Amino acid sequence: QAAALEVPGSVYEFSQPIQLRFNELISGVRSDVAVKVFGDDMQVLNDTAEKISKVLQGIDGASEVKVEQTTGLPVLTVDIDRD
Repeated sequence: QAAALEVPGSVYEFSQPIQLRFNELISGVRSDVAVKVFGDDMQVLNDTAEKISKVLQGIDGASEVKVEQTTGLPVLTVDIDRD
């Protein structure tokens, strides 16, 4: 970890590949613990995630706390009123 911190702007993660894949298949996240934040406003979501991240970083034993945005296609949900 110390060597990785010496590279400016680097983002790193240490894990075991099999465990990582297993966790991702079960929960949809690539870590042992995750907090998912849902909503429509990306700015509000990001601000909320940053606040949660700061709280989690203050917990003894917490390591590699980071905010990730799940990427993918935008979703439009349409409810049809057939009346």
